[in-house]
Amino acid sequence: MTIPNRVTLISAVLLSICLIALVPGSLQFALTWTTPYLPVGNVRVENFMMLEGCYSLSLEIIGLVVLWTGYRAMERWAWVILFTILTLFVFPATVLPTLLKIHEGIYQWSFLLTVCTETRVGQCEGLAELHNSRVALGILDFLVMASALLLPIKAFFWKSFTRV
Repeated sequence: MTIPNRVTLISAVLLSICLIALVPGSLQFALTWTTPYLPVGNVRVENFMMLEGCYSLSLEIIGLVVLWTGYRAMERWAWVILFTILTLFVFPATVLPTLLKIHEGIYQWSFLLTVCTETRVGQCEGLAELHNSRVALGILDFLVMASALLLPIKAFFWKSFTRV
């Protein structure tokens, strides 16, 4: 096994784990299909969480299929599709809400350090602790996916590596 193949294998495994980690949240939204309207105060609002969950599941499945077909064969189009999923799906869903709350002054930058150092995923006692663990896991998931996608960039875009 050549070095580019090893690097893309490691990258594919990390990306697979991260994409599969997004599935429970998507399923939680998609399983609200039995409730067509959600009560918000005195008004009933159409359930868009179900659509978001279904769209998320489909993007995760597409990502896994592309990952284990074209990406493992070091096809450039597969890298571009996974980069698109990372920047247009994972980033807005996991990191962007936190950055917007920091911009609005709801969170402080020190909040991220506190969340990343004090959160214990298996020991969520309150709603705030659960929210903090989801924020931390979302940011961690994005960072791992970004580094796993950038790890084999030479194998995809530089000619110095030869394909076997």
